[in-house]
Formats: sequence, C-alpha cells, structure tokens
Amino acid sequence: MILLPLANSISFNYNSFYPNIGGISLEGDAFSSSGVLHLTKNGKDDNLTYSVGRATYILPVHIWMARQETTDFTSISLLSEFDSYPNSWDPPYNHIGININSIESVAYCTGVGIFPTGTVVNAWVSYDSTSRTLSAFANSEGENFSLSRLVDLREVLPEWATIGISAATGASIELHSILSWEFYSSLEN
Repeated sequence: MILLPLANSISFNYNSFYPNIGGISLEGDAFSSSGVLHLTKNGKDDNLTYSVGRATYILPVHIWMARQETTDFTSISLLSEFDSYPNSWDPPYNHIGININSIESVAYCTGVGIFPTGTVVNAWVSYDSTSRTLSAFANSEGENFSLSRLVDLREVLPEWATIGISAATGASIELHSILSWEFYSSLEN
C-alpha cells in the first residue's frame, strides 16, 4: 500500500473586480467599479478623508496544524503595511512595514517615496514555513523594496485565519485601488 500525503491548500486569483464579487466580502467604504477594487472612497462627490475599507476572503485559511508544520503561502498584502503618514509610533517617513498584533511595525523598509496618482505598485507577501520567514516586497517604476522578519505564525495567529486587504485615509487623501489579488497556500496533512 502507498500512502500519499494529503494537502490542505487554497488558491484564488482575481484579475478584475465587479459588483457582487464571489468569494470576497467588502466592508466599510470598499466597493468595486469598472473591474477595480477600491478600498476607500474615490468619487468627486465623496468626502475622501476618514475613509476606511477592507476586502476579506470569505473562507478561513488553515495556517498551521496543531500537531504539524506551518503552511507556506504567498499573498498580496497580508501582514504588511504601506504607510504614507508618520504617526508617533512610525518612522518619520513613508515606509513598508511588517506588523504583528500591533499598529507598530516590527520591521520596516525605508526609502519608499510618494507614489504619484496612477502609479501601479506591485506588492506581495510570502511566508516560508521551514525558515519561518515572513517577507514583504514591492516594486514600482524600477524601484524595488523588500524586508523580511523571522516569525513563527503558530505563536501569533490562530490555526485558522482570515486573510484580506484594508486601507484608511485619516485626515489625508489617498486612493487605494486594487487591480488584482492572488493568494496560494498549501499545508500538508
């Protein structure tokens, strides 16, 4: 008899977003229009300040098994922040950060400029369960940014977790438009 390992995997790839997006729950000010997912208000008749929105995948993701290893995964914007406002707990400049159960970054990448309106930024987050390394990456117009942090997800996340993307504007105005969102994970049983 041959026993093959079972895998608990999940994947999705949204290349465009339309109203009533299957598999994604939109909350707060988040909405889809013309194939784009907008996390915050963006209309000329809207008050663009103090806008908050998020999109979450409707199914929980199995991150680790109580008796076994942690999953490997790659995602767009999971456990990372793209911060353009320097709060008192932030570095005094734009940054990409990794946050763990806090609004304060445990690791951050400096040198991130202000992206002009219409600039496409590619961002992704990956986790290597063998090395327990969480990494965040971004690139735009030839500039590359990256950072990594050792994190044992079994210590900071429940066995099953919700994944998503969120954004807020505060008193400043920014547009937070998602053109695509891809996620893949696998966990061997």
